[in-house]
Amino acid sequence: MGINISPTQIARSLLNFPEGKFLLMDAVEMDFADHSFEQIICVEAAFYFNTRQQFLREAWRVLKPGGTLILSDLSFATTELLGDWTVPQANTVKDRAEYQNLYQQAGFKDVQFVEVTEECWFRHFRHLKSWLTEELQSGKLDEEIYNLNIKPLDNLLSSSAITYWLVAGQKPVNML
Repeated sequence: MGINISPTQIARSLLNFPEGKFLLMDAVEMDFADHSFEQIICVEAAFYFNTRQQFLREAWRVLKPGGTLILSDLSFATTELLGDWTVPQANTVKDRAEYQNLYQQAGFKDVQFVEVTEECWFRHFRHLKSWLTEELQSGKLDEEIYNLNIKPLDNLLSSSAITYWLVAGQKPVNML
């Protein structure tokens, strides 16, 4: 089962996976009973939620005791470089300790963090920059479009304010 707040993304998901079940729903206010799921997977979305902290509390609520939350997530020390991205200011975190504290405040235990910024973030954007340059040089891309994209890419690639995380946390079995 998948949920998304965007009707467009739900429609695209159904096209790609017609036998899947997708519900239009806000991840910070899920219409599920407490203790509904053994696992929740959230891919590159929690930083958009209003707020990440509310999502973590909501995920904790709908997980069964012993259940696991798995995320690929981005943390931002600032939103200055993000341009049109709609990342709530409340989702900025200054460092790993502050980011880890969000999970602990929500009640998760045995939280594991793997920082993969180089592998998943910088490598992707260097490839995208290279591809855009090749498209420009081959005449397939207009210089104005190239310039509109290359400066934000350079800003992202030069920033140390962005960290890409793989995270897994468990809801305790005994919650006394």
